[in-house]
Amino acid sequence: MPSLGKFSAWVEVGGKHLPEFSSTVADDMQTVSCWVPSEAGEEFAVCWKDSKALYALEGWVTIDGNSCGGLCHRKWTINQEKSYQKNCLQTSSTAGQAFKFSTIELTDDDSDLRERPGLENLGEIKVELYEVEVLGSTPIVHVPAADTLSANARVHERSKKGMGHCVGLGTAVTRVPTSSTKRKRIRTVATFTFRYRPLAILQANGITPIDRSNKRKASTPPQDSSDDEDEERSARIQALQKELSELEAQKKKKRVKVEVAASTSALRRPKNLGVIDLTDL
Repeated sequence: MPSLGKFSAWVEVGGKHLPEFSSTVADDMQTVSCWVPSEAGEEFAVCWKDSKALYALEGWVTIDGNSCGGLCHRKWTINQEKSYQKNCLQTSSTAGQAFKFSTIELTDDDSDLRERPGLENLGEIKVELYEVEVLGSTPIVHVPAADTLSANARVHERSKKGMGHCVGLGTAVTRVPTSSTKRKRIRTVATFTFRYRPLAILQANGITPIDRSNKRKASTPPQDSSDDEDEERSARIQALQKELSELEAQKKKKRVKVEVAASTSALRRPKNLGVIDLTDL
């Protein structure tokens, strides 16, 4: 997670931090940039944290060169253990639409080759943190146009330059600020820039290592169910044959014992010498 002193920032998808790669800190020690993987269709939030809360702080988000608003925190309301986030573009005084990674629409129309504001910043999410003096608050009366983020979705194919994604708008969000903090910016204290690209593009450019452990390992093809049934039948036949052999052996052994016992009994029995009539003597 990129950090500058007591400040840190990150991008979340589904409540989980996106991994950062190739983080670099500028010479002024107030600007850090890195790369993050994006996936079309995923909604995200830009998050930041102040671990010391020494003064009132404003976090301002810019996406693809478009200003998307921010949040202001008074010093006494900042929770040092809590992070703050901007997850949507406010489209009315009470509603907004979530930030979402989207696929760039390519066109071969040469009219789209003209210079367009923010095109050079396509693929960037920036959060700037300012020390501010809070002057009060006022109801929200102006919001950005709903098509602010979708304006860059249509890009000439020769201008793509390995981009792949842009940021569009996702599901409706109703929990948004209904008032705006009046403040005076004193100084910039930190700037975080996240350059997002599809994971495959980051890997192809050597920014993100290829996780070879996720590659499918070669394995023997699964056996057909008919083969499994044949093996089961063969095993059962062998078991029955073995059981039959044991029964036949036991039967044969028992028959031998009976024959031996009969012959032994015949040898021990006395011969019949007849009956002697003593009257004839």
